[in-house]
Amino acid sequence: MTPTPSDWIQLNGPGAASLGDVGGALAASDALGNKATFFSGFGNPILPGVDKGTRHIISQAATPSALYAFLAQPPAAGSFTFDILLSQDGGNTWNSILNNPISMTASGPTTSNDFAPTSGFAITNLLRLDILSTGVGPGFATGFQCVLALASITPPSFDRATMAFGLISSPPLGRDFGGYYLVVRNNQPRAIYVQVKQPPLANVTLDIQVLRPGVSTWTSIFPAGGQPVIEPTISGTLASQTFAPGLLFEPGDLLRPYILSGPSGSGTGTGYSVVLEMETLQ
Repeated sequence: MTPTPSDWIQLNGPGAASLGDVGGALAASDALGNKATFFSGFGNPILPGVDKGTRHIISQAATPSALYAFLAQPPAAGSFTFDILLSQDGGNTWNSILNNPISMTASGPTTSNDFAPTSGFAITNLLRLDILSTGVGPGFATGFQCVLALASITPPSFDRATMAFGLISSPPLGRDFGGYYLVVRNNQPRAIYVQVKQPPLANVTLDIQVLRPGVSTWTSIFPAGGQPVIEPTISGTLASQTFAPGLLFEPGDLLRPYILSGPSGSGTGTGYSVVLEMETLQ
């Protein structure tokens, strides 16, 4: 097997290193950042007033802290308006957690902490996304996602970004996959793990990139030449703790996976899963 970049090690498979060699932040993440994430309009038009069916189940008592929203394609006219609803009776009745629905006419990220008075969310309470308007005509706005940061009794020590792409077919080179990870806390990256279901036919160089609010250019979270190289003989999970010097994430930052180089089409392999562990900065 051709050596991977020196900052990346293989965690399982023949001759693999142990989790302890990377630091294993997950083993100590007993206070993982609590949040609810909602997506809409990735592949299908966004229709106002249609229940998407997806619920976030409250698993620990919490109160709403801040809401962040991003819209890949704003409507041609009018505004994209949404609400977050809470059910405390198993989905029979729903009430807004916001004092006012949020309207967007630009991509964002848009931030709000204008929450309706509440005693907090209890275990088994449900949250869901409610799209009120997509602008002029249905389906003009696409690629919507929002993250509701929740404050639990225990302050979060860690946060985690999970990204999966190419699960059904080989992902293309140099293509934006959408469905970004939206940062909602001040974080510092600690460790990253990359697993591949079907290795590529030739070396593929992956990247994780960040886009800051008000900036138009995506930049790598790794130092120059430090991106993971997925080889045809890869077996197991690659891991690293090396990131660009001084790298910090702030609320509103977007993270995305990207393929920098490799064989096109089916040669890029399939089933890429990435987990980025981040230490929350209080």
